[in-house]
Amino acid sequence: MRVVECDAPAMAAAFDLCTEDVRIGMCLLSAEMIASPVTGVNTVEDEGLYTVVTMEPYIVVNGFVVSPFAHSHYWANVYYNFYRALHSVGLPVSPYSQDLMRSFHTIVLGLWDMLPWH
Repeated sequence: MRVVECDAPAMAAAFDLCTEDVRIGMCLLSAEMIASPVTGVNTVEDEGLYTVVTMEPYIVVNGFVVSPFAHSHYWANVYYNFYRALHSVGLPVSPYSQDLMRSFHTIVLGLWDMLPWH
């Protein structure tokens, strides 16, 4: 979620916060770039794993600006920037481009495994 200081200009103070850490009294950044106060918090549990990958780093859900990534917007966004770049230059789907993406993915996973918190 994009959280903002309730009394500050919305874009100047926006930062990412995991949904589970949002509390009553905080403000969320709306699609209209307005700080909207949180008035209630409910927990909904379900099963599944998914993400949305678009050409933009953030998406709008129910009128609020959110990250499509669960825990680390920064690192997931860096990872998907590679795929966005390939798409933006019109790299055709071919065995070469698929091998390139698979190689990149393998390198990233290898680096991820070396991180101390993994």
